[in-house]
Order: sequence, then structure tokens, then C-alpha cells
Amino acid sequence: MPNKKIGLVLSHVYVREGERYKFDMINYVIGRMKRLGNFFVVLSGHGPCLPTEQLSKQIDAIYWDGNVREEELGRGHPKFCIKGFEICKQNNIQKVVKLRAFDYLVNKDRFEDLVSQEAKIIVSE
Repeated sequence: MPNKKIGLVLSHVYVREGERYKFDMINYVIGRMKRLGNFFVVLSGHGPCLPTEQLSKQIDAIYWDGNVREEELGRGHPKFCIKGFEICKQNNIQKVVKLRAFDYLVNKDRFEDLVSQEAKIIVSE
């Protein structure tokens, strides 16, 4: 049975030692996005610092590699995007919005236009 939530894949994130502030930024993004819709939130990233407990409570699924995968940097983090999409598929999510983990959408009307279309994946730039 299809899941009624919209997938929200947050990728393009790695957190090295001394960069834990990035988790606060992602938590802010999730709060902003939840104003737009009912999301199944997936965080897909890498680095030696694991997502905080506070952030983990805001997320439905996490794919996290404990090492910074240097080969992913500058290429769009394809492995982590794909893992996020796979998690959505496993959870019967029919439509996915994929964002860089530090980006968010602000135009509710435009967002609703996008998700009402037939496209199953929306990539924001």
C-alpha cells in the first residue's frame, strides 16, 4: 500500500570533527520543510560524527557512513542520494523531494504545484 507521506531525502552532507553545527542546520531545514507538507524524512550522509539524538528524533530513516567518502565530494554524493531513494522505495513512498541537507523551499504554492504533478521525483537546485 502506498505511503501517503512525501519523501524528503536530505543528502550532500558530511560531518567532520568540529562540524557538529551542521546538525543544527539540518534540524532547522527539517522544521522549515515540515511547514510545507507531511514528509517521510531521510538523512543520507557520511562522516565520523553521528547525527545528534535531537536531530534523529526529527528523521524517519538515516543512512550514515562513519567515514567521509572523499570520492563522493564534488560529484553530488551519488551513493548517498541513491541510498536515500532506496529507503523511500522500501517504505512505499510514491513521491520524493530531494534536497541538499542545508537547503529548503519557501514557496508553499510552488511546492504544492510541483508535488501535484505526475513526476515522482522532484530535484531542487
